[in-house]
Amino acid sequence: MKKEGNHSKSTGEFIMELISTLDFEMFYAKNLGHLHALTLPEYLNELCERKGVLSHELVNSVDIDRVFGYKIFSGERRPSRDYILKLALGLELTVEETQRLLAISGNSQLYPRVPRDAAIFYCLYHNLGYRDTQEKLYDWGIKPLGDK
Repeated sequence: MKKEGNHSKSTGEFIMELISTLDFEMFYAKNLGHLHALTLPEYLNELCERKGVLSHELVNSVDIDRVFGYKIFSGERRPSRDYILKLALGLELTVEETQRLLAISGNSQLYPRVPRDAAIFYCLYHNLGYRDTQEKLYDWGIKPLGDK
């Protein structure tokens, strides 16, 4: 597994240490500096930085209102699952990165047995991007992202 952010241990190493410990309080005290629940704005900003994309450019490219986009990135608003998926496609995230983004945002992850989720999963896996995904969803008779 990859090391995440500035953490000195990979998540896999961290999990192995956690499940093999006999004393959680000792584990907790030893690892307190490594325990951190990443917020949605932190993760989105990290992804934008990693991808070399400015947040306002991303928001504009995926048809999210500028003010609402600002509120997502500042943590003032909790976006719906569709908005998170729009951002993921705009950032050209992998399926794994998208699943993590969905989890951090408090939304359910993509479940490939659900037809719409399967289509979005397919588009993410094949790096189709936001506009191409919207077009494919429409062509396949599946509700595009953000449609009511």
